[in-house]
Amino acid sequence: MLDALTAQRMSIVFDYILNDLAEELRLSVIAQRLDMSEPAFSKFFKRATGHTFVDLTRKLRVQRACRLLAQSDLSVANICFEVGYANLSNFNRHFRHEMQETPSEYRQRLQRAVAAG
Repeated sequence: MLDALTAQRMSIVFDYILNDLAEELRLSVIAQRLDMSEPAFSKFFKRATGHTFVDLTRKLRVQRACRLLAQSDLSVANICFEVGYANLSNFNRHFRHEMQETPSEYRQRLQRAVAAG
């Protein structure tokens, strides 16, 4: 259970991450918003979430990409940029790390499952 101050800080953190997920997220920006040093914020974030800031940001971006792959006809490249990646190879690498398949494989698997009914 989070104490009130931690919960308030995490609310600010998640507002920043989720509202700016398609942008370049900077640990320094959120640390400054919380009036914390970067190392102190890193420790605080890891303790509160069990993940590093970069790892959780990657997970959230890949989750959003999964939704877009499932619910839209956007190309993989467009989804890559839509979820905050600057280049396709980085997006594909991170997606594969999280999902154990490429974005195209993920979409094809979903389409086959829907077709199989």
